[in-house]
Amino acid sequence: MVENMNKLFEKELLDELNNGDTTLVIRCDEKVIKSNHKGISPLIELNEKNLNLEGACAYDKIVGKAAALLYARLNIKYVYAEVLSKRGMDTLDNYGVEYDYSVFTDEIINRLKTGMCPMEETVLDVKNPEEAYEKLKKKIIEMKNNK
Repeated sequence: MVENMNKLFEKELLDELNNGDTTLVIRCDEKVIKSNHKGISPLIELNEKNLNLEGACAYDKIVGKAAALLYARLNIKYVYAEVLSKRGMDTLDNYGVEYDYSVFTDEIINRLKTGMCPMEETVLDVKNPEEAYEKLKKKIIEMKNNK
């Protein structure tokens, strides 16, 4: 009975991710966190709040290495990605995060489709979630200042 309720709840969260402008849904116990912001900004915000999300399940549009490192820092136990990159998958594997995905890709590209996502480039050689978090925060500030 409980397993059926969990599957129904997961289906509701996936439906929410697939319909409308929701880009991220995280379930931690009975609490649900939603975002409609693009990119990794919702994950940066969650990391800044130092929330205890250990054991939570995340449903995300796009997961590359940058997002995977942030999920590892948040102690998320499961990630569903509509799109998952090779580096994202390797990172989730390295940190013991369970995952599923709909589409697998070699790499996450930027919004202009002209090359690799700048967040992915920022953490290309990073393995530590704490270091990734610091570098990604700096990159986001740098990109905002260059607009």
